[in-house]
Amino acid sequence: MDLFDSIYIILVKPEKIRNIGQIARAMKNFGFSKLRIICPPMGNMREAYENAVNAKDIIDNREVFGDIKAATLDLNLLIGTSSRDRLQPLSPWELADMVISNPHLKYGILFGTEFRGLSNKELDLCHKVVSIPTSEAYPSMNISHAVCIICYELKKGFIADASHRLISSEPLASISEIENLIEHSRRTLSNIGFLKESAPGHLVPILRRLSTNINITSKDIRILRGILRQIDWIYSKSINIEENR
Repeated sequence: MDLFDSIYIILVKPEKIRNIGQIARAMKNFGFSKLRIICPPMGNMREAYENAVNAKDIIDNREVFGDIKAATLDLNLLIGTSSRDRLQPLSPWELADMVISNPHLKYGILFGTEFRGLSNKELDLCHKVVSIPTSEAYPSMNISHAVCIICYELKKGFIADASHRLISSEPLASISEIENLIEHSRRTLSNIGFLKESAPGHLVPILRRLSTNINITSKDIRILRGILRQIDWIYSKSINIEENR
């Protein structure tokens, strides 16, 4: 399952039609599309469409329900949002880690009314609670801003996870490969005059730290040594030209 498709943004009794449009826009900004609304406000949706701008399709495809139970029957895990102190709330980035660690589940993220948020009874229906770390002096957030932050942190986590899996698909370089690269670098840099043979020691620790800080792979080593071999070839060719003059 695509991680973006596993996330359902669920609005519980929203009071302002314009906020539905702003939420749709925030969702689409970060790649999310599944919007469910429990007891939406009565009235013309024109204001929602105006605020959605280019996310009108999110509103078109919204699902409407009469209560939380009906809106979440097909989901696996419910996450409530709250600024109130609850037992061990997740941060938005911890929520992203949880979703990444359990990619086959379907998650409903519940947002309460603009002025009161989710009630304690509604929060009790949730398996987890997520809380955005806001100022203690004024913790209450605009609902569309809260949705935006949650969606941003989820997307950021998904991108980081994809990058990590891409790196992890290549085997990391062995100590032997790294040390051979360092020795090859030292030799080549000495030949071209960048490194003085009398004092090569300061560069070797730097190269060693760099190689361990960036999760260098065997493929990376091959590419870097290929570059060094090209430098070696150009250097030896220039030496031959000088000797033949």
